[in-house]
Amino acid sequence: MWQIFSEAWTYVSGHIEAQQTGAVYLISTLVVGGVGAYGGARGAQRIVSREAILKGRRDAILAANSAHSLTMVIFNQATSLKKQHYLPRLDHWQKQRQAVTETGESKIAIHFETPPPISFPITKLSEIVYGKLPLNGRPLAALSELVQAEHTLTHLLNEYQSLHRELEERDLTDAIERYLALDTRRGRDDRYKDLLVGFVDLVDDLLFFADVLGKDLLAYGNVVRDQAPNRERKKLPQVNEPGKLMPEYEYLIPKHPHHTRWLEGHKMSWPPRKVPFSKRLWPFGKPNPNGP
Repeated sequence: MWQIFSEAWTYVSGHIEAQQTGAVYLISTLVVGGVGAYGGARGAQRIVSREAILKGRRDAILAANSAHSLTMVIFNQATSLKKQHYLPRLDHWQKQRQAVTETGESKIAIHFETPPPISFPITKLSEIVYGKLPLNGRPLAALSELVQAEHTLTHLLNEYQSLHRELEERDLTDAIERYLALDTRRGRDDRYKDLLVGFVDLVDDLLFFADVLGKDLLAYGNVVRDQAPNRERKKLPQVNEPGKLMPEYEYLIPKHPHHTRWLEGHKMSWPPRKVPFSKRLWPFGKPNPNGP
């Protein structure tokens, strides 16, 4: 009887031990599988995230390069306008007025050539800067100034054509007095002079703010490249080279006090760079001889 009971107990205890071993094996298998699946998912997520960041940096640099190219187009267009049209016209008018007022010259030539219509790619530039680049501060202020300068230039061209039609309908002597802004009994008409000066000032604004925005775009592209790890930097496009102005055209670059004041009031700021690991561990890491 005791032998039968002993054999039965041995069988039951063996069966329980086998069930416990199976349960432990099943649980360990589930844990190992879950950890492996989690690790695989995390690894895949990190790869996808890294590729997304790389794509974002690549797109940002390409957009900055495209916008910079447009600023160079605007700069070259404004340089051509100033050199070939607006500056020679203002110089010619000043010499004519000086000859009449100082030497009594009676023979003058009235020039009413309408400046050539030029379409600046400022609208396309705005689409790139506002739609594809996370910029703020000075670049957006410079772009706003470019938009305003283009609109004002269009307004002045319309005023110029209107004044041209008005002077053609006036008596020749009256038209000359108004054209040269001469003092008369009825006063002095400065409209033509103000238009010539306004054209040059607006072209100078286009030159100045296109140059400022172009340089800021290149600086932004370099910041994006510098923030990328070294292993990713080789996969990123290069930033455009800055444009070079030939020495014989340097006299066209404006140097107005109000532009200097504008720069003083619009400083460029960038997000803080990542602090190196050794600097975060200082003084246990290598100290920076130039200070923190």
